[in-house]
Amino acid sequence: MNKLNWFINPLIIIALTSLASVVYADQIESIRAPEPITIDGKFDDWEGKDAHFFEDENMTIAVCNDAENLYIHLRTKEIIWARMIRAAGLKIYLNEKGNRGEEFMLCLKDGPERGQFRGQGFESGKPRMRETSPPPGQFQSVPAFTVRQNENEDEYTILMNGSNGPSAAYDTSLGFYSYELAIPLKDNGLGKYSPGFEPGQTIGFGAVWADIDKEMIRNRMEERSGRGGMRGRPGMRGGMRGRGNQRPEFPEKQEIWLKVKLAEISGK
Repeated sequence: MNKLNWFINPLIIIALTSLASVVYADQIESIRAPEPITIDGKFDDWEGKDAHFFEDENMTIAVCNDAENLYIHLRTKEIIWARMIRAAGLKIYLNEKGNRGEEFMLCLKDGPERGQFRGQGFESGKPRMRETSPPPGQFQSVPAFTVRQNENEDEYTILMNGSNGPSAAYDTSLGFYSYELAIPLKDNGLGKYSPGFEPGQTIGFGAVWADIDKEMIRNRMEERSGRGGMRGRPGMRGGMRGRGNQRPEFPEKQEIWLKVKLAEISGK
């Protein structure tokens, strides 16, 4: 549970309207990438490539592929989504049946550090959040990247540099929180992680974030408050100023599920 400590520390005050969201879209096309995409989180390699904006989630997703890799770029201006992704992860699901299957999964935990959140809040007129600094060591400072080859297998921590197959990067270019991934389409015989796809195939794609155990977090906040976690802050009782016994709200899990038609690659 240490990875979420900085998120659930009772000195971090979150007052949010619960926003449940599950999006199902029609099939989108992955266009051919004439050159390999550099995985650095930036936009440079994505000029001229279609991007799909999901208004309710304030999340943009773009996909393309070549004969070797599927490339994915996600970006948002929502500070709370960036914070949730750093704390609980951005999960990318892929499956060969073109449905909402979770056979192949990557989970990226990366993003802005705690100091970058100060004074920021929701975009688009949504509620703002306020925080004070949690104690040193109470947040995840090292990005994590985990992978699962099949739905019934365990997750494994791998490097983000592509040495195990998939690669990922985070960036804040042009004011966005941006996440970029490259995933090998098929097994190259070297034991690296891949979903086993072919160019031209229609696949299922899912992006999931803010997937947390809210009840567990609320209980831990209440337990810490009951042990004097708010000591030294006059007027603070029950973990919330002036809120009495009201329990904090957290954003609901966000899900975007798509069918993606991979680009055909002639002469591959």
